Amino acid sequence: MLTTTVSDYNKIYKSIAKNLDISNEQFEKAISHYEAVADWLTRESSPLRLNNPDIYVQGSFSLGTVIKPLSGEDEFDIDLVCKLDLHKTNTTQERVKNKVGDRLKANSDYNRMLLEESEICWTLEYQEDPKFFIDILPSINDETQWLQELAVPQRLAQTAICITDKDSFDYKIITRNWRKSNPKGYSSWFKEQMTAQFSRRLQLLAEHRSVSIDKIKEYEVKTPLQRVVQILKRHRDIMFGSDEHKPISIIITTLAAKAYANEDNIVDAIKNILLKMPSFIESVNGVTWVRNPINPSENFADQWENHPVKETNFRDWISKAKIDLVNIVGTKTVNDARILLGENLGNKIVNESYRNAGFDIISESSPALIRHKSIVSLAVHKETPKWTMRLENTIFVSARYKDGNSWYTVTPETILPKGKSVVFIARTNVKKPFDVFWQVVNTGEEAKNNGQLRGSIFKAQTAGAGGLRHSEDTAYTGTHWVECYVIKNNVCVARSNEIFVQIK
Repeated sequence: MLTTTVSDYNKIYKSIAKNLDISNEQFEKAISHYEAVADWLTRESSPLRLNNPDIYVQGSFSLGTVIKPLSGEDEFDIDLVCKLDLHKTNTTQERVKNKVGDRLKANSDYNRMLLEESEICWTLEYQEDPKFFIDILPSINDETQWLQELAVPQRLAQTAICITDKDSFDYKIITRNWRKSNPKGYSSWFKEQMTAQFSRRLQLLAEHRSVSIDKIKEYEVKTPLQRVVQILKRHRDIMFGSDEHKPISIIITTLAAKAYANEDNIVDAIKNILLKMPSFIESVNGVTWVRNPINPSENFADQWENHPVKETNFRDWISKAKIDLVNIVGTKTVNDARILLGENLGNKIVNESYRNAGFDIISESSPALIRHKSIVSLAVHKETPKWTMRLENTIFVSARYKDGNSWYTVTPETILPKGKSVVFIARTNVKKPFDVFWQVVNTGEEAKNNGQLRGSIFKAQTAGAGGLRHSEDTAYTGTHWVECYVIKNNVCVARSNEIFVQIK
């Protein structure tokens, strides 16, 4: 039966997004740690009390768009701002940075947990499962007049701050030249984009629990905008893995919020957001801009000019996300959609989400995948790994190919013509350093007749993404596959699934 209703897909996407949330236990633990840090920095015995410290959360925790790591052994963090009541005309960035750092070091536990000082913040490492970090950003108040002159509303401009930057030329001297930021203003702006749906859901949840609205915690309410951002970030992670040039979250979040029209369901929201996001990308004197909504003089895409691959990757990602997340609605059976969504959002998350949404999973593997796997044992020319195998970690490989201006995911059902370039991207929870090896196995008479029955294991040839990216061109009719191995100290600690490529 075809899934032709928005309702079915909305259930699926809602369940997927919910499964992308970190657990309530992790969330509460993060809040507990954050509150403990805030208490230490602000308590009466703290020297910072003279400067009226204001501690608050920024980033995805503040926006309600945090997603769980790709694997349980990965890490996540929470970003805090520590704003001191000081003015840049009577202090230096170094003094402000050290005021906060000295207070953290005065706590024996925090002193032990402090990592090497970064250019703008202090980082505490919590040895938990998953590993957890708190970044504390020292800052002071900024003036607001310059923002109001740029037509930023007073309610958003008034929370602007100046932050410390150890790499700044002016770090140790009194100057008006500080880095500027406004995470509280950005959070307010983001939430204003979804006010109608947030208020509606807040009221419904309160009524469902038979409690007053003030008894509902903000993070318990999720709007379609927040859910779409979560799904888009996971789709990005699957598509690009650890590629340093992948689309950054602040650009995804900003364009999604600008495009959101308070749709009341995820399917309509994700469709309209992906359709409209490019319209909010500007060109200013030949330079591509994604304008910061609460500081119009800041370009979130400022790296695109010097690194054009970043813009190319972003536009390719938009194109592929439309195909993977929008075009499947109403055109695939429930099970076929599951297979495609699993390739693009993660099989474990998608399978669990289907079950939670009440949809039966007909088969964990497609008929095509079952057929492909049946030929693996027949490839006697395939090299056998020589390493000791201790597969204590995970690695997952996905593949995509470009047709025209659009990128498509390679699935077991995909049949490719010759002359296409296929990009394989691996994601692993193995901690660096490690070595990456790939194995490409060809089958079929055409490859055999041309002496191309490849099957050897070779070290990654490219430095991009730490060797976790590999490209091949389609050349010979048949069913071929690729595997990836992660090696530490001459031991294979992770081995991927086979990614099959059918060539016609």
